[in-house]
Amino acid sequence: MHVDGRGSELADALPVAQIAETVYSFGSLIQHVDDIANKMASKSIEASQVGKALQGFRLSIDATSTIYDNLPRVSLNLDIFASALSEVVRGMEVAPAALERLSSYFDLAFESLASSFPEVDWRALRNGHRMWGKYGWVVCDGFPVSYVSDPPQSLNEANALAMKVMRSAQLEEMFDELLESIPKAKDAKEAIVLYRERRYKPCAMMLFSLIDCELYKEDWRMYGREGKGNPSRPLNAMRQTEDVSSTFALSAEGAFHAQQCFYKSGGGAFRRENEGELNRNFLMHGMTYKRVTRQSCTKLFALLNCICRLKMRRGSS
Repeated sequence: MHVDGRGSELADALPVAQIAETVYSFGSLIQHVDDIANKMASKSIEASQVGKALQGFRLSIDATSTIYDNLPRVSLNLDIFASALSEVVRGMEVAPAALERLSSYFDLAFESLASSFPEVDWRALRNGHRMWGKYGWVVCDGFPVSYVSDPPQSLNEANALAMKVMRSAQLEEMFDELLESIPKAKDAKEAIVLYRERRYKPCAMMLFSLIDCELYKEDWRMYGREGKGNPSRPLNAMRQTEDVSSTFALSAEGAFHAQQCFYKSGGGAFRRENEGELNRNFLMHGMTYKRVTRQSCTKLFALLNCICRLKMRRGSS
């Protein structure tokens, strides 16, 4: 879907960074709508909770309405979505099918935005997710798009920027989302308690076990239970999509590289130089040389939450 040249006119009036921020943020809203629809279908969220969950979408739409107003077809799709959303919030009774329709309106509007602004470098955004992943971070809610389009050039810089975002309020939101989406919520809650008690080594061990569980289950679902199973294979498959502007593909790209960062081979002899910041194989075999930190555990929580999001979007349990 195109917008009859209006995208290029708007591009002249707005900085590329602002356009990218708008499109990128809008794509994230699609992901959240899909998440809620899947939670409704799996009975992990009650109808009475949906209205509150969707209020943020209405506020996000209002905050950027001046940009959308300049794009007629996008604005039309958005108006349809906003009208349906208002009915949802008022009625407080939502069926998964209704949320799927809302998501389809979002998809149409996002398609309009993404195709109208060729100057937004989606491949650069994907490379940004890849770079953050190599530092052990997935791109978290609250990261400005500038963090992604112009990623940090060192591990120390990445850690400093990310930990500024991952403060108490952001962490609590992530914990709440994780507990709603992960099948082993009791174990996730125990990991959160360990994190709050600053017992980071057992916290990391618990998180690696949960990440293993989610990835192996997805590998078995996709490829069957024959053979050993490969925890990297599902994320690698998820990131292999032709749609480089898909928020799903971007998230999967980051998650794949973050998982690789923590799951590197110890080289058979568990040599110190192979450990890195934190290594799953070193930790789970009692061969760590380094202290496990709050920062590393924060990265693992973010990775686990991202994996659960990706699985929800695929309809996996």
